[in-house]
Amino acid sequence: QLSLFENLQREDLNPVEETEGVLELLTLCLECERRDIYRALAQLATAHKRGSKPTENIARFIDEIDKILKLTLGITPDSFRTSRLPLLKLPADVLEVMREGKLEYTKARAIARVKDDEQRQTLLDQAIAKNMPLTEIQSRIKVMTEQTESPPDRVLAQRWVELGRRLQRSHAWRDRQKRDRITQLLNELEQLTAG
Repeated sequence: QLSLFENLQREDLNPVEETEGVLELLTLCLECERRDIYRALAQLATAHKRGSKPTENIARFIDEIDKILKLTLGITPDSFRTSRLPLLKLPADVLEVMREGKLEYTKARAIARVKDDEQRQTLLDQAIAKNMPLTEIQSRIKVMTEQTESPPDRVLAQRWVELGRRLQRSHAWRDRQKRDRITQLLNELEQLTAG
């Protein structure tokens, strides 16, 4: 316990190492499993949502957790549950660069929201190589999300509007063959959308 506590005082620890170290310390000090800590923190959160108090056993357990968290990280059990434990559920690639100290916690959490593995890895590499600010990472994620989440009907509607603009500016109407082909295609589109 003492060596774990001393290790947590090191300044070069990243948030992942700190979280794992504190969990290890909690399991040793409280003589329990990690799942017992998770369960107690979840029960505390549920009690808060309902506006009630946790059971006496859970309250005592949480008091012990609270003491250790204040000594080590200076945070509350609620803060530990909402800001630190989610770190351990980050995708493996994001978790790895955080362990290596290549990426800050807030940036890692933002990048972890990208579901596509390939897109996430690309953004991760760029964020590290260019030392991107969080705002730039967030704007890139927004663009990615909009591209992948655009419903097909919206994409088709956007294409249709753009095509209409191009046709109005086009000189294709002057060429008889092109005009006839466009007319034929428009007739087909009218038939498809008539139903």
